[in-house]
Amino acid sequence: MRNIVTIAFLLFAILLSVECFRWRDCAQNKTTAAFTFDNFNIWPMPILVPGTVHLSADLTVNRPVHSLYMDEDVDEAIESFFFKLPCMGQGIGSCSDIDCCEYRTIEMPEIWERFMFYLLGNESYCPIPSKSVVIQDELISIPSVPGPLVLLGNKMYTIKLFFKESRDAKDHFGCIEFDLEYDLDLRSSRPVG
Repeated sequence: MRNIVTIAFLLFAILLSVECFRWRDCAQNKTTAAFTFDNFNIWPMPILVPGTVHLSADLTVNRPVHSLYMDEDVDEAIESFFFKLPCMGQGIGSCSDIDCCEYRTIEMPEIWERFMFYLLGNESYCPIPSKSVVIQDELISIPSVPGPLVLLGNKMYTIKLFFKESRDAKDHFGCIEFDLEYDLDLRSSRPVG
């Protein structure tokens, strides 16, 4: 009987860990970080594309930020191996030096655009003052995926967003890492070609 309870508990723990959204604040030095992430959640998982997704976040801008650039690492998880996706446009794939202060002038997935909108304090441009940012259950519409991006669907990704003050900065003053899975509704996605 004890073995059955132990096995049932382990299966429950495994199922729970698969369904939970995982994230972490990955700043190099939390005492000098410009951004501190206290909470971050995207649901439901997996995200159905097209569909809607909920975003909640709680972060602190610890000091004024006059310019903001983001490096994005996107790794596809296959079994226990990770493969870095190349940059396929602003905010899609592993892209570097995304100018977050000018995010409204570049093509960027809506989820990142909304996140930046709140981070900038509902303003369009930098500087970002010291403040607390709370995003409560923001509903975001995810459109169908165009062309070759269909090939990226139905997979698990680990995404790391590194924030820095200039394109050539070596040190990051904020970082968030999270796992993301999305499933495509292929009936509504546009064909490749």
